[in-house]
Amino acid sequence: MAAITTMERMERKMSPGTTIGLFLILVLACGLGIILNGWVLAKLWAWFLVPVFSLPGLSIPVAIGIALIISHLTHQINIGDFEAEQKKGMRYQVGKGIGLSIFKPLIVLGFGYMVHLFI
Repeated sequence: MAAITTMERMERKMSPGTTIGLFLILVLACGLGIILNGWVLAKLWAWFLVPVFSLPGLSIPVAIGIALIISHLTHQINIGDFEAEQKKGMRYQVGKGIGLSIFKPLIVLGFGYMVHLFI
């Protein structure tokens, strides 16, 4: 019999309520991430494209739509990592989802702001 890791024990102990709670947190984080991505795109657009190309500014809903289209067209899935990610458990995946949804746009905004100061 294979040894059971600590993470596997934790996953087995999760109640259905915990699983549903983690799923709802992930859905809310993704929704917040979508809005945040649109806001960041609108800011970057205003900082870099409006002054250089004399383009009109983007409203946040339009920026959200453009960000969704770009994300849809450029999203890549690495099948080789799927099994390894699945073994890490649901809590890890929720944490990673929150990190990618919320912190990645904020990091991009921070770097964009620093570059914007040099223009």
